[in-house]
Amino acid sequence: MSGNSGCICDESGDGDPSELSIVVKLVPEKKGLFLKYSEYEIKSKAYDKVVRRRYKDFLILYTYLMERYPYRMIPVLPPKQLILDSLPEERRHGLQTWLTVVSMHPVLGCSPILIAFMSDKTMDYQYRMRVMYEKQPEEFSRLREDVELPWEDQEKLIASRDRLRKILYSLHRLRKIFDEQAFRTEQQARDMAEVDLILQSLEVRDVFAERTFDNISQSAQAAARQTERYVQLQRNVVNERIHVLMDLLAAHNDLCQRVEKGIFSDHQKALSKMLGVSRNRLKNHTSGGNVTSENGSTITSPQSAPPASEIPATGDAHLNRKCAFALQCVRSETALAEQYLQSLPAILLSYANEESQYHSKVTDIEFIRANRWKYFINFSFAADVEDMASASS
Repeated sequence: MSGNSGCICDESGDGDPSELSIVVKLVPEKKGLFLKYSEYEIKSKAYDKVVRRRYKDFLILYTYLMERYPYRMIPVLPPKQLILDSLPEERRHGLQTWLTVVSMHPVLGCSPILIAFMSDKTMDYQYRMRVMYEKQPEEFSRLREDVELPWEDQEKLIASRDRLRKILYSLHRLRKIFDEQAFRTEQQARDMAEVDLILQSLEVRDVFAERTFDNISQSAQAAARQTERYVQLQRNVVNERIHVLMDLLAAHNDLCQRVEKGIFSDHQKALSKMLGVSRNRLKNHTSGGNVTSENGSTITSPQSAPPASEIPATGDAHLNRKCAFALQCVRSETALAEQYLQSLPAILLSYANEESQYHSKVTDIEFIRANRWKYFINFSFAADVEDMASASS
């Protein structure tokens, strides 16, 4: 919804979670007056600039966006931790994913606040972000009064929310399996590399007095290189993009909770209060409007209850309109999340392709390696037979 134009615009996102366009790198830590701190170098294709930001800058951006766009999908920032206790790479990865999700959003990505964060290379970028924040009113307040806000089908919204939550749970499980699989494959590559070192050691060579393990060592090296490449590609092509989708769906779930516990709860309370007042007035009207005075006498009220058609939904038209706006945002954000999910087949296809190529190449390497081990066995057996023959003679 565009507050500037006063109309509800098409919020189809052009971003694709399967194509990361933002890279966040951790700059070596710096020493402040009292504490050490880290900076992050941000490269973006959209702005073609490189800026440096600290974690507190991300936190400021998050706070500004939450206040100006409370009915949009904004993921939670990765937690801030003490440098001594944290894993810098995990936080760097989390910040990169967070910034990717926010930047490819059709509304948040056009925010002057985000643009200042991503492109301002001056020393006073924090001040300029603050200026953009103060100039940008909350999204609902920018909407013109003549824009109609019909109520959304809440049952459909609830059904969509439940479906996306189930998909989020499935992606959690899928990514956990992929991570564990990558770890096991990585461990196997390390084992092969260690086998190579052992076979290449002079101590082992002296035992056999031959260059028997040269070919076996070469196959171990080839398998280790192939495995390392596969794990890296799997993490970049598959796990990274699944993580982006997970953050999107988690942000959608958080948005639904914010709306439900915030503006929608306020609206329901106002509606309940209004209905309670209406029921009391209707009760007095059906009983003749008679009330009892302090001295016990009965007094007939001259007022009659208004027709049911004149009873408003709530006592606050502004609240009613704001709730309708929030529900429309939830609907549009749900459609956006569904659109981003269309990249999941491409992500899984990339995974299947990498799996197929990896196993094909490893199978070839393992076949050669097995033959080399077989040659070693035959060579050793022949040597043993020759030794036994020499001993018997």
